[in-house]
Amino acid sequence: MSHSEGIDYHTYSSTLEEESLLSMKDVLEFSLSFKERGNQLFEEQKYQQALEHYEVVISILPPIKMKKDRKFKADCYSNCAQVMINLRCYHQAIEYASEAIHLDSKHIKALFRRGYAKSMLRLYHESAADYKEALILDPKHPVIRSELLHVLQILQAKIDHTI
Repeated sequence: MSHSEGIDYHTYSSTLEEESLLSMKDVLEFSLSFKERGNQLFEEQKYQQALEHYEVVISILPPIKMKKDRKFKADCYSNCAQVMINLRCYHQAIEYASEAIHLDSKHIKALFRRGYAKSMLRLYHESAADYKEALILDPKHPVIRSELLHVLQILQAKIDHTI
C-alpha cells in the first residue's frame, strides 16, 4: 500500500496485536516510521493523512510504562492536536492535547496547543492556565509568552468593559 492511500489503522492494530511474532521493538520501529511519515504528510499540509498515521501509532502502542516511550506516544497525541488546530477543530485539539499531557505532564507543546485551542474557543481563563504551566517549564519561550500576554489582554479588556 502506498503512503498516500487511506489507512485502515484498525486492520494494522488487529494484525499487530494478533501477531505474536512481533516484539515490542518491532512495534516501536513500525511506530517510529509511521510517525515520521505522518510528520512528512503534515509538512505537505496533508493533514487528514498525517492524522491517520499518528492515530495508527497511538492505536498499536500498548500501555507504556517507560518514560521515553510514554513521551513518544504523547508526541503523537500532541501532533494530532496540531493537526486539529490546523483544521480548526478546536474541541478535538483539546482532547488530543489533554491525552498527551496525561501521558507527559511536562509536554510543553501539548500544553501550548491545548492553551491555543482553548483561546480559539474563547476559554481565556483556561487558556491562560495552560500557557502559564508551559511557561513554568520554559520561562523564556517567546511564542508562549506572547500568546499568554494576548490572552491576558483580552481578559483585562473584558474586565474594563464590565466596570
